[in-house]
Amino acid sequence: MPSQSPPRPAARSYDGEGIVVGFDAHRCLHAAECVRGLPTVFDVGRRPQGLSSNCRLPGDAWHARSRRCRNGLVAPLRDHSGALRSHAPCAARPPFGRRRQFDDRPWIQPGNAPADEVADVIHRCPSGALQYHRTDGMPDEVPDVPTHVSLGADGVLHLRGDLEVATPHGPRQETRVMLCGCGATGNTPYCDHSGPCAGHG
Repeated sequence: MPSQSPPRPAARSYDGEGIVVGFDAHRCLHAAECVRGLPTVFDVGRRPQGLSSNCRLPGDAWHARSRRCRNGLVAPLRDHSGALRSHAPCAARPPFGRRRQFDDRPWIQPGNAPADEVADVIHRCPSGALQYHRTDGMPDEVPDVPTHVSLGADGVLHLRGDLEVATPHGPRQETRVMLCGCGATGNTPYCDHSGPCAGHG
């Protein structure tokens, strides 16, 4: 598969020495491989503190899980027509009358480790939420051969290899994906843990 940059506009990008890291929050299922592998690069302490993974879902997917918010602070905000208007901000209604603290630094800092180590850890991300593009002349991610497909106990399809995934926005070249097996996702065809699989998370 030819070298290509991280998927955009879905992903935010973070520049490092010899590598650009792309992160698509809508696909992140919080396997935490990145945090365990390189905590100096992937530091969740720089994200809004105190929020569970339930609070980081888009649109209807977030709404479907709002009743299971571990913080007990989230409720859907709707306009006069009943349409979901926005995510209820946990920071606006914290426990004990205190506002939550936010760190404005990027939570991904690729410059804190060698590009080879960053690429190796990103390759462990099962959902493909993390991608990278080498800017130092080294090759981008090489797809696994042969392609590997497995069905998790939660009903999520795990795929690794040289993949072309059909999406509502057209086909996308992928190397790692977790696809919805129940049809409840709000991010078709990718799993977002808004269906029965959420109970396994």
